[in-house]
Amino acid sequence: MRKTFLKKTAENGTTYAADQVDSVPLMDGKVHVAVPRGTTLDEINLTLDDGTFDVTAKSSSTGEADLGSRSVQADPSAWTLNGSGDYVINVTGVGDALFLWKRERLLEDGSATSDYYQYSRKASADPQPIDFLPDPTVQILRIQSYPYDEIESGLEDWVDMAPASDITGNCDTNAMSVGVQALLANAGYSFIDCDDYTVWRNVDKPGSYHMTMDQGLLTDSGSREAAYSLSIKVKQGTAGSMHDFNRVTFYWNAEDYECSEYDAGKVCP
Repeated sequence: MRKTFLKKTAENGTTYAADQVDSVPLMDGKVHVAVPRGTTLDEINLTLDDGTFDVTAKSSSTGEADLGSRSVQADPSAWTLNGSGDYVINVTGVGDALFLWKRERLLEDGSATSDYYQYSRKASADPQPIDFLPDPTVQILRIQSYPYDEIESGLEDWVDMAPASDITGNCDTNAMSVGVQALLANAGYSFIDCDDYTVWRNVDKPGSYHMTMDQGLLTDSGSREAAYSLSIKVKQGTAGSMHDFNRVTFYWNAEDYECSEYDAGKVCP
């Protein structure tokens, strides 16, 4: 599983050493969740029922430390990387999903009382072809972030977000870029938009946002992606730390099996 993590993250611009990655096996090794060392897996839920395999993982990333080996030259007049990381969920023989996050901070924001953060997420799920059977499909793909409890008192306001409302994609080969336009324009991630996407935010809690791609009952084969970017205003000195929630649902012909609400310290029987 570490090889899968290292390969997929390298393809997306981040290089890790093997000893920087932790892999958690579940269901006798049927499912693996891999994360950079220093990331806490708070909860993992698995459900396998009627040929639908649903995996969710909630995590707590490190505070203000960069992860991986991206080299960033700090520019005081622009958004500067303040942390980044990757997660990989792999279902053996079915598919895998890569989840990204990055946090950026505006160093010269012109305010003596507030700081500004941008937080961006991306998910990319790839089904694995199966010989002599219909290939698995990505039914649901969801990414979410919300602030740590300890920084809630320092949250001041939403500044910008993209997308700001539900969208319908067309699977065009031209990737859609999502980035905030507040204070300084800055691209978050690009993604191939397919199917229907719903977005939600907590108006009263800046940084609490999620995006879900759902193919519905009639699913098409192929990779699926989702991404968003948001920016928030906080009291000066407040960290921009966020929890991440990731979900991927693969559908394929399989025997019924259920294994739910298992955390990172347990293995399904």
